[in-house]
Amino acid sequence: MSFEPLFHFLVGSASAAFTGAALVGYIAHQKSAVFFTTAAGATAFLFTMHLPETPTQILLICLSTAVAELAAVHADAYRGKAR
Repeated sequence: MSFEPLFHFLVGSASAAFTGAALVGYIAHQKSAVFFTTAAGATAFLFTMHLPETPTQILLICLSTAVAELAAVHADAYRGKAR
């Protein structure tokens, strides 16, 4: 697959970012820390177990991760509980 090095870079970066966000979330006692822990585990799983076969699959992975992150991090703002 010609996109495999790019995929490894993106998934590795996402996993590191989610791990850092989870650590900060646990330190600050945020509700989103559990999501970031799950996201870090999921991206690590993708990094080691599953490689997408087409660029469309890479795009779907990135889009679903972005939507999940927005839903978890900004859930209070959507419910009208903005700080």
